Amino acid sequence: MTKAQKNGVDFQDLDNKQTPENMQEKFQGRVVVSPESEPQVERVERSTITGEKEKTSTFDQNTQTSHRRPSKALPRQALIKREKIKQIESILAEGLEDIYLSMDSRSQRIFKETGEKVAEQIYSLLHQAKVKVQKIFELIKNWLRLIPGVNKWFVVQEAKLRTDKILRLAR
Repeated sequence: MTKAQKNGVDFQDLDNKQTPENMQEKFQGRVVVSPESEPQVERVERSTITGEKEKTSTFDQNTQTSHRRPSKALPRQALIKREKIKQIESILAEGLEDIYLSMDSRSQRIFKETGEKVAEQIYSLLHQAKVKVQKIFELIKNWLRLIPGVNKWFVVQEAKLRTDKILRLAR
């Protein structure tokens, strides 16, 4: 017995290597897998740019498991997030209707877009392990400063009130 045979190496197996041509012969035609577990797969022969023939697999268009329609309903968690952000936005907008309507259209657009961004940032801050109240307060205060000609003390007072309401909402 040779040393190679002792180690489990058989040189005859090395001579019978699988070549791409041998493997392609095995996969000609249709391969059907049980319908309970996998969709049907069909081997299709196609030509490449160089003229070589290549075998590829494609899913059968009639199987239900390979082509599922995406669900239009949002996941429950996304709906909850959207609802919480709307509640935060309503707290931020509370009592500012007259001020908002007195602004010009450009200021209104900027105020609204910034308010929506602030609401999303507040939502993400509320869902951290440690709620950063000062950061929420600063976000609201900076957002209220966008109101033209507003009193500094009004901004601080309103920011405190809105921060407290948002924190009560989070509990």
